[in-house]
Amino acid sequence: MEYLEALGQVLREIRVAAGLSREGCSHVMDRDHLSKFEQGQQSISERSAELNISAIRGVRGKRAEDNRAAIRALQSEGLAKMEIVRRLGLSRATIDRYWLKPGVFE
Repeated sequence: MEYLEALGQVLREIRVAAGLSREGCSHVMDRDHLSKFEQGQQSISERSAELNISAIRGVRGKRAEDNRAAIRALQSEGLAKMEIVRRLGLSRATIDRYWLKPGVFE
């Protein structure tokens, strides 16, 4: 497998794992460009991506922000870590990452 094909496959797997369609990524780059990247027909460069400033955080950044807010909201309701793990379906490590320590305020 060539470099571009492998890179395209990884890009597609990340997009699909995030639950996004090519159309759903249109705020970041054109659907046709994304298709060519995923098929290994075109390389990715800064110029070809032309990222939207609001999209720079990316899927993982948005998901992390949502997880942090949900964890802290449930923490403020007095739920224990393991209750939050079960309710949100997240790992204990993720809960620990966003858990506010006593006396720490944002």
